[in-house]
Amino acid sequence: MKEQRSGRRSFALLGAVVFAAALIIYFRALSLGLVWDDPFLIGQTREIFSQKGIFGFFTTPFLALEGKISPNYFRPLVFISIWLDGLIGSGSPLVFHLTNVLLHGVASVLCFNLFSLFLDRSIAFWAALLFAIHPVHTESVYFVSGRTDILAAVFILATAVMWGSELKGEVSKTTARLWGGVFFLCALLTKEAAFFVPVALLGWDFLQTGRGEEHGERRKAWFSILGGLCLAVLLYRFSFDGGILSPLKTLPPAVPPITPPDRLWGFLEYLRLMTLPFPLKAYYTPSVVGPSPSVLVGALLTLGLFLSFGGSSDKRIGLSGFLWFFAFLFPVLGIIPARVPVAGERFLYIPSVSFCLMAGYALQALAKRFEDGGRVRWLPAILLLPLCLVTVLRADVWKDDKALFEHITAAAPDYFGGHYNLAIMYFGEKRYEEASEEYIFAATLKPEDSRPWAGAGRSFLYQGKPGLAAGYFEKALELSPESASLRFEYAGAFNAMGDSAGEREQLELVVRGDPSNFSAWNNLGILSRRAGEVAKAEEYFRKALELRSGAPAALGNLIDLLTETGRQGEIPGLLSLLEKSDPSGAALLRKKFETKR
Repeated sequence: MKEQRSGRRSFALLGAVVFAAALIIYFRALSLGLVWDDPFLIGQTREIFSQKGIFGFFTTPFLALEGKISPNYFRPLVFISIWLDGLIGSGSPLVFHLTNVLLHGVASVLCFNLFSLFLDRSIAFWAALLFAIHPVHTESVYFVSGRTDILAAVFILATAVMWGSELKGEVSKTTARLWGGVFFLCALLTKEAAFFVPVALLGWDFLQTGRGEEHGERRKAWFSILGGLCLAVLLYRFSFDGGILSPLKTLPPAVPPITPPDRLWGFLEYLRLMTLPFPLKAYYTPSVVGPSPSVLVGALLTLGLFLSFGGSSDKRIGLSGFLWFFAFLFPVLGIIPARVPVAGERFLYIPSVSFCLMAGYALQALAKRFEDGGRVRWLPAILLLPLCLVTVLRADVWKDDKALFEHITAAAPDYFGGHYNLAIMYFGEKRYEEASEEYIFAATLKPEDSRPWAGAGRSFLYQGKPGLAAGYFEKALELSPESASLRFEYAGAFNAMGDSAGEREQLELVVRGDPSNFSAWNNLGILSRRAGEVAKAEEYFRKALELRSGAPAALGNLIDLLTETGRQGEIPGLLSLLEKSDPSGAALLRKKFETKR
């Protein structure tokens, strides 16, 4: 009895150390901001709740970026976790990042529980520590939007622990299957990768135990539970009118395009990242995952680790591990139509579980081979130190958008999104020359997209180079001729060049395409007044005031025009209206009005 209590205390202590290690190694996450998709995800969550309440999370596709890409993902539990963080922290980035770190700690402890079912406890501890600190997880933990993988891993691992506990006789069938079903349902409501759990777990079960009536009965029971829940969730998703699982929209091709050979090299890159996680990249394009010594060596090392435990004497644990690894990577290997990069570190969060288990088996085999196995068991401490350092330093990449996109443009120079988003960052910091360079580079990567051309024009305009700006705006308008906002900026370039005729021509096109553009009407009034077209100017100013009745700019212009033309009856009322929004401007115009009168 004492030994049992001591064993439980030891198990709990080791689990607590794993949890603490996961938290400590990611302590810098708490000082990070929100980057890339984070603000959109948080904003979308807030908007869904305000419009539909909490049940809206169960009927809304996940992260349909800007309405242009609708992958029809269904992840209500991710929505709920983000919503709760926003509620608790009032939008503070710290709370979102703290939740990611805590969930990673929970996933690491669940790895320890799962590994302990197949390995010596001390070996399972080191394998779980490897999972907790492995640098390939930094994207999932440091990136708030990477929570989908962490939360899904928590529920998938909890399901696997229940299955393994029944397999090893640790818990009753009823308990394992009941809680396994609950956790699996949560996984299905978190990420689509959960649909591959039956393949990974039941394949593992078969490879571990082989045939036999008892094993067959267990597999049938688990298949019924897991398969039934998969079917139920699919039917639920199909039930929506227009459907969360309605046919995928035609996605625009990736830039640069991804070919089947690229996907193969992407898979080898995934294998490489497990044993040689240097360098890491926040974005991968085909140009950075091609043949290289590091990819080939790393992939061979990882495959060797799996295959070395693939024989019957090892109960084919290596094949089970590789099945897990491949099953959870399958959705992102390009076999299923999806808009995913050629490789992505966050996609390794769940597959890496089996790699860490294989590393534990390798350490256990090494310890048994040497008489002094105790010392061998401490070998991982030396090997894990450089991984810890990489994981901690990796926070620098994710501290803010500028750092992230500077890293991406250096790591994947042919990725359009990296250069385009970095240009936006530079523009926001008033680094207009650097912004124009990045916009132009992005335009060369994706010349059919009007946004970088327009961005370059905007940047040149702020540099005091309206002639160059006009050329880039003109190119952007060739691609998006219906864009009134873009044409308004084009008019601004003519204004900066002193070309009133060109400006007026563009502004007239703006109000024709967008009659609600207040600034265009007001500017047309100014141009008409300069040209001596008083009636036209008054018409334009009044049109602007119809859109914004108390707007100081249009009010001031109209009052000044009426004062100059001697029509004073309406002016006192307009001055009173102007005083509400611009007292100082109203005072100046009142003085001018009194003098004129």
